[in-house]
Amino acid sequence: MKSLLKKVLPHRVQNLCRGFLYGRFYVLQRETDGLLPAKIYERIYNEVRKLPDLDIVEIGGAAGAASIAIGWAMKRDHKKSKLIIVEKCEGGSRAQYGGRQDNLMRLERNLKRFRVTDSVVIFPEYLTFENGQRVLGLLETRQIAAFMLDADGCIHRDFHFFWPRLHPDGLIIVDDYQEARDAKHDLTFHLLNRLMEWGLFDMTDRVGSTVFGRKPPAGDIRRLDLRACEEVVEMVSRKYGVVFEKAGIVNQ
Repeated sequence: MKSLLKKVLPHRVQNLCRGFLYGRFYVLQRETDGLLPAKIYERIYNEVRKLPDLDIVEIGGAAGAASIAIGWAMKRDHKKSKLIIVEKCEGGSRAQYGGRQDNLMRLERNLKRFRVTDSVVIFPEYLTFENGQRVLGLLETRQIAAFMLDADGCIHRDFHFFWPRLHPDGLIIVDDYQEARDAKHDLTFHLLNRLMEWGLFDMTDRVGSTVFGRKPPAGDIRRLDLRACEEVVEMVSRKYGVVFEKAGIVNQ
């Protein structure tokens, strides 16, 4: 039915409908060139409002649409915790907006425009196994309320660092979970399936290629097999003829 309406209704009318349904989240998506639908940003906002007042980590902030939705939720409930945004600011889809400094300024400009700068700390680097401890050092709370992953697909690295710090009722959001769409989506799909097999992620809902889940009560980070995960990365790399690196996914 939805696909039929998209074909029948003019694009302008569709936008008016989205604006009516999602209000400021539609404006947020449109004004920041957000890559997710407005309904996802609204969902993120509502989920964050349920969380304890603890820091949140976002891997892959891009231009800040999801970051702003998180910041709005924290501000709405007068939370004193922080959102740590890990954003490399270069390569991949970011190249269309310029280089590293251009993308960093774009992110900072959007955060300021939507008035969430007080609750945000930016780590403007590509996350690696070498610098992950520096990100952990930015946390001001012993535990974190949530982490959101929307970067390069190497989510095993992100779970390695942030899952142990996640509150028992903590939220996990993973984007790009879709098999055989492209290298990044396929990698996320296979790695998250492994993480679920190891009891490290309970999926509670899926909206398109974005999944929402929780930290399983009996989860044990020792089940995370990084060598097995790297084998998955190599498998996907061979399948698509690409290399996963700091500058983004590049053809071999």
